[in-house]
Amino acid sequence: MDKIQKLAEKLNKFTFDDIAILAEMEDDAVEKSLEKLVQQEILKEMKQGYILNVKPAEVTPSAHPEAQTHYFGKKSTLLENARKVSISAGDEEAFKNAPDYNKAKALKYLPLIKKTHGLYGKKLRRFIKNYNEQNPDSKTSYASLMRARRIFALKGKSGLLSAYGHAKGKSCVHDIYYKFFKELYLSPLRLSVAQCVKEVQDCYLIPQNEMPSVVSFRRRLHREMSPLQIKAERNGICF
Repeated sequence: MDKIQKLAEKLNKFTFDDIAILAEMEDDAVEKSLEKLVQQEILKEMKQGYILNVKPAEVTPSAHPEAQTHYFGKKSTLLENARKVSISAGDEEAFKNAPDYNKAKALKYLPLIKKTHGLYGKKLRRFIKNYNEQNPDSKTSYASLMRARRIFALKGKSGLLSAYGHAKGKSCVHDIYYKFFKELYLSPLRLSVAQCVKEVQDCYLIPQNEMPSVVSFRRRLHREMSPLQIKAERNGICF
């Protein structure tokens, strides 16, 4: 139940499908946790889904008050829309321009994601069993399909592309994560790199095993900006 509550506090309002994809738990377990949270009046059940009944406490860093107000206002919006990341023309363009051999995984899972929308637990396992029997050369598993659904929800079609031939010279830090990281780090809040990376992880609900390292964020930043530029931005100096 703790996992569901933490996700609920980040999302603020959500549907059953939203929380089930992010929690990666069995349908029955998610349902029981939601029922308990509703009974405890932590969540309120609405016609469209669920809404947080109590506001989670925010920990305010000791920095410029004006910058804090701007940051926490932006952060609340980002948290509310954390799963709706950049499913846009840019995503379509990235998918369209990818070589065919990189699209194999996406072309396998996109139809499955569409067909299994709203299915979890026993119903989803039953679907996968039937699918595997009918498609012995293209089998999947419950864990693999749930992972694909989560990646698609967070990153769109391009998130499902295989990375063959594209790793050289590219950062492992997703552009969306990097943009939010830069907005935090290059601000008068003067948060550390590690603090900013933690905020990115919390905002986009990234599992630890999928989270780029602090070093990766720092390396990309220093590759794109000089130390002088970074210092000026963090001190609020405009050229």
